[in-house]
Amino acid sequence: MLALLPFLAGMKVGVSARFFFAMNFKAILEKIEVLLSPILESLGFELIEREYAFEHGRWILRLYIDHEEGPISIADCERVSRVVEAELDVADIMPGPYSLEVSSPGIDRPLRRPKDFERFQGKWVSVQTLFPIDGRHHFARVQLKKIQEGKIAVQDGDKEWIIPLEAIKKAKLKENL
Repeated sequence: MLALLPFLAGMKVGVSARFFFAMNFKAILEKIEVLLSPILESLGFELIEREYAFEHGRWILRLYIDHEEGPISIADCERVSRVVEAELDVADIMPGPYSLEVSSPGIDRPLRRPKDFERFQGKWVSVQTLFPIDGRHHFARVQLKKIQEGKIAVQDGDKEWIIPLEAIKKAKLKENL
C-alpha cells in the first residue's frame, strides 16, 4: 500500500486515506527510532528528530543528531550516515527507495523529550500547542523556566505559562538575541 504513496501524492484523497497514510508514516518513524536510538547512543550521539517526506519526486528520510560535546561536524554526519544506512538495509523497515540525510539540528533545535527541556532550561524557545492554553496556541519566543511533573513553565514578559508536555505539538530552541 505504501508503494502507492508517490502516485497518490498529487491526488486528492479523503480524510480517512490521509489518516491511514499518516498512521503508516508514524509507525515507520517509530520503528526507525527504536532501531537507531541505541545504535546512535553507542556512537556517542542521540537521535533528536526524524522525518520521512516525499519531496521533489523522491522519498527522503532525514535524521537529526546531536551530542553534548559541541557542534555536529560534517564528519559526524558522514559517519552516522554510513552506519545507519547499513542498519536500515538489514532491518528492511523502509517501504521503498529513499534518500538518507543526516544533519545537525541547527540553531532551531527541536525539543521533544523531557530530557531536552531539562537540558535547555533558561533558554529561549518557541512552543506550539495542540489545544489552547488559556486561549493561546503559539508561544513565539518565551524563556523555558523549568520542567516538572510532565509540565513545562515558560516565561513571557511578566506572565508564566504552564504547558503539559502532552499538549505540545512542536517546540524549538530560539537563538538568544
